[in-house]
Amino acid sequence: MKTSGVKVVAALLGKVVLSMVGGAIMKNICTLNIHVLHTMPGRIRLQCNVWKSEAVSERLRDSLQRHYLVDQVSVSPITGSLLVLFTKKHLGQREFDKFMTLLMKQTRAGMEQEASSATLLMSRIINHLDNQVKIATKGTLDLPSLFVIALTSQAVKGFRGNRGNSLQQLFWVYRLLRGGRQLV
Repeated sequence: MKTSGVKVVAALLGKVVLSMVGGAIMKNICTLNIHVLHTMPGRIRLQCNVWKSEAVSERLRDSLQRHYLVDQVSVSPITGSLLVLFTKKHLGQREFDKFMTLLMKQTRAGMEQEASSATLLMSRIINHLDNQVKIATKGTLDLPSLFVIALTSQAVKGFRGNRGNSLQQLFWVYRLLRGGRQLV
């Protein structure tokens, strides 16, 4: 059964003090959807779906392992579970706050570096389409060349009606052909 962050603090501090968790920390725990699965003096098990990412869980484990209060850390990317064994049975308020702040900071940093599943899927689809175009045209065309052709024809067709838009499209074509380098 999942418990609230307030109970976590009570268990880790060794006393039932419900008002000790700072508002910002509780807000971040809720925003990241971090659940407390189990607490005992000197240990805590948390779960967060973000930790199911190998990259995020490795970063988190490496970072937490270097924390002075942490004796042992294990992360399971399969379940998104994090088990932390502390060097002491009960944490002070400041110690707990610093630990949780580090945990949330590293989780957010890992999320920012990780490509979203939608981005990865789109990338695989685009790569597949690019390969199919190359196969179908025996290497004559690829997706970037088709994109350049489409932009160029659209710019030329629309030049009479909207020169600004057409010039912008021709500039994009130029940048694509130059590999994104600036004008010299």
